[in-house]
Amino acid sequence: MKKIIISLLALIILTGCSLQKPAEEKKLDDQKENEIIGSTVSVCDLVASPKKYVDKKVEVKALLQSDGAENFLLADNDCQIPVENWLPTTVAQCAPTMKDCQAPDIMNTFLNKEVELSGILKEVPKREYIDKKWQVTGSYYIFSVTENKK
Repeated sequence: MKKIIISLLALIILTGCSLQKPAEEKKLDDQKENEIIGSTVSVCDLVASPKKYVDKKVEVKALLQSDGAENFLLADNDCQIPVENWLPTTVAQCAPTMKDCQAPDIMNTFLNKEVELSGILKEVPKREYIDKKWQVTGSYYIFSVTENKK
């Protein structure tokens, strides 16, 4: 009886393992799932159908704007979506005595200019403090930059 149970368990384990995809196939599926969708996606497309683009690599061409509080937005026509900072917002300036010193780009370098970005649209839970505790009350979307193409 003991041998039969061990044999059955071994069969179940082997069958379960054979049903799993090989690691190479899983890697290809993950790449397909996160591959860039077509060509450039408009901000209005991201805003109109965010679920279609969540966790997918996309390319966006838009105007970088500020909301006035060091938060940045990608704007296209009448559509806007928040964007994570991909550069610092401030840096130390070069001293006048330093020759060949060039301050690096910061977010404001691209402010009110058209940018071409690659990134991933993220869905972020919105939390509010209600009844003396934090609660998830919904979600919002933010563009996370992986590459500045322009």
